Amino acid sequence: MTNLIETKSAAIVAFPLTRRIGKIRAVATTLAGKNGSAAEAYWKQTVATIANQMDRNGVNQDDIRRELREFFYAVQREMVRMAGENRETGGAA
Repeated sequence: MTNLIETKSAAIVAFPLTRRIGKIRAVATTLAGKNGSAAEAYWKQTVATIANQMDRNGVNQDDIRRELREFFYAVQREMVRMAGENRETGGAA
């Protein structure tokens, strides 16, 4: 009788982007102050920088894409939150 040991692997991301609240807020704040091509250029540069850092740290491409997608949603949620906060306090939207 042979004992088979089933092994599973998992990717561990030490610092998930969605937990980097300061980074999310900083990006959302900067994006909120930009429009059109300036906003797009800033976003592309931000994403490229993060992706390069993750790649250098050995994160596989599927995980990088997933992390960046979740980061995008987190930034969007923060921008919506900020806009709602500005409306409540009478600030610019």
